Amino acid sequence: MEDLTTVATADEVGAVLIEPTRICETHLLMGRADHHATKMPTEVDMDRQTLHLEGRWRSAKTAPWTAFMWRSDVGWGAVHALPTAHDTAAGGVELTMERPLAKLFDHIDPAVATELAAARQVLENAVQGAVVRARLHLH
Repeated sequence: MEDLTTVATADEVGAVLIEPTRICETHLLMGRADHHATKMPTEVDMDRQTLHLEGRWRSAKTAPWTAFMWRSDVGWGAVHALPTAHDTAAGGVELTMERPLAKLFDHIDPAVATELAAARQVLENAVQGAVVRARLHLH
């Protein structure tokens, strides 16, 4: 689980050991949470959910605020090519992913978008807009 209100801190997903290979791309997937998910919130039911996003928006500075809550149980994935292929036989590869939040609401008009359409677009923006970097650690 990832809480977007704590973007100032980095979340370490973990480390895996793999047989020596060449890594040239990564597959990023946002999927539904289940009972194995870590950092499951207590204030929102995220069981079998991929996204829960709520907030307020307005069309102009003088317009009234309108609350929204978008939820989805749909997953979204994408393949991200790395700028350089890395040979893990030479050492470990550290992958870092950043998701610029400034683009999270791109292509969404909350005045007309359905909850499902808005949630799917947020998921697409979060996955497609991710920046993946790799750094090789030599033996």
